[in-house]
Amino acid sequence: ISPEDLREQLRHLQHQKALVLLVVDILDFNGSFMTRIRDLVGSNPIMLIISKTDLLPKGTEEGEVLEWVRERAAGRRFNIAGIYLVSSRTGDGVRRAVGAVLTERRGRAVYALGAANVGKSSFVRTFLAQLKQQDLGAIAAARHLPTTSAMPGT
Repeated sequence: ISPEDLREQLRHLQHQKALVLLVVDILDFNGSFMTRIRDLVGSNPIMLIISKTDLLPKGTEEGEVLEWVRERAAGRRFNIAGIYLVSSRTGDGVRRAVGAVLTERRGRAVYALGAANVGKSSFVRTFLAQLKQQDLGAIAAARHLPTTSAMPGT
């Protein structure tokens, strides 16, 4: 599938009520940030899921990283529903992200999008495991684990 075909398949998000989780690699923020995300999701709220935070140098201040991300996201012209620093490897920050998604979802479908190799599948697996611990009704959702794709951004 070509990138154009993928964009066409996702174009329905512009007209659907959805919560979008945009997964971005903290070590390659600018390179992994999907610059045309607004074209795909319209005015739907976007939660920034900043992945691979366990790879930051020891002693890195979370507040400083959050401020740095806010500054870079500020000029992107979209509705930020929150910024969450997570590590799928250690589980750090995932519980907070799950709670925020459950609060912000409000009956909307949830989509996880991101560039290739940002950790979308790892995040969704960790997210579902945490969701299963927090919400017994989510056990069925955990049976449908993500698959990986050769197509960037899927």
